[in-house]
This record gives sequence, C-alpha cells and structure tokens, in this order.
Amino acid sequence: MRVQKSAKATVADLFLPPRTAYLYTHNGTTTSEIAAMKDLMGMMKQAQELQTRMQKMQDDMAAMEVRGQSGGGLVTVMLDGKGTLKKIKVDPTLMIAAETEILEDLIIAATDDARSKVDVQMQAKMQEVTGGMPLPPGLKLW
Repeated sequence: MRVQKSAKATVADLFLPPRTAYLYTHNGTTTSEIAAMKDLMGMMKQAQELQTRMQKMQDDMAAMEVRGQSGGGLVTVMLDGKGTLKKIKVDPTLMIAAETEILEDLIIAATDDARSKVDVQMQAKMQEVTGGMPLPPGLKLW
C-alpha cells in the first residue's frame, strides 16, 4: 500500500488495512475482543449463580415432606421432595382380608396425590430459581 505524504498519515496507515475500525490495546488485543471476554465472564458468573441456586433448591426439595391421602383420610402417605415414600398410615378399619384390593387402590391413590403435590412444589421452586424461564420439556432434576 502506498501512502501519500501528508500530515494526516500515520505509521498505522502503513500496516493496517484501510478503514479499519479496530482499536488495539498494548498487547495487541482488540477492544471488541476484550468486550467479548467480559461478556463471556459475565455469562459464566451468571451460570455459577444459577448452579448455586439450583443446588439450594434441590437441597430444599430433598428436605421437604409432602402428605398425600385417599379414602377421606383413611390412607395417608408421606413422601420426601424426591418422591421417596417415607411413611404409610392406614386406618385399622381397612384391615379386612377380603378387601385387600380396596386398600391397595387407596395406597396407590394416596401416593399419586402426594406425588402431584411434590411436582407442584417443584415447579414453583423452579420458577423462583429460573425467574420464570421454563425448562426444556423432559428435563428432570432428580
């Protein structure tokens, strides 16, 4: 490239392509590269904060206990936040040998009731953590 002699020509005009919009720092990194690095570091910090909030939410859910019932309270089950069955309470009037099928159905219904309550609470906690941003379909935390 040939530079005409003028008062406005600089050494940079000899080495940089014409009309370049980059500003260079002392180590040769452009200001746009520095801005991109700052953006990336900000995103990494946000990801770490989200990870910390998710871990706290998972710990809170594991410590939670949810009660489900069926048969008007004749069968009660207790699940933790992960959905693990912790306790079953059955009214003694249901302990009839000929009616075990009814008791089995009531236990299943009470467990389903408790699991649906766990799911509702999990969704509410997730809304808090993600600020309302929905999770991709099928993503499970447990």
